Amino acid sequence: MVHVTAMSNIIELVFNGIYSMLQVFQKIQRRLDQGLRKNSPQQLEQRLANQYQEYLHTVNTTAGVFRDTIAAKDYDPLAPR
Repeated sequence: MVHVTAMSNIIELVFNGIYSMLQVFQKIQRRLDQGLRKNSPQQLEQRLANQYQEYLHTVNTTAGVFRDTIAAKDYDPLAPR
């Protein structure tokens, strides 16, 4: 009977772990869904087009775009991206 109780405890621990992970996933998924519903597909396309134009402007007006180097005068961490 001891083995059945131990197995039951293990099953309960696994179930509780999976249930907790599911709750975390659902909370994150709800926030993602809310964020995606804020903008229409047209708004998202326009935003991406604007960001692409900004990128092209940067590439064409600077010596280059290097991801491993940050120029303090060009970097604004609070700029929406």
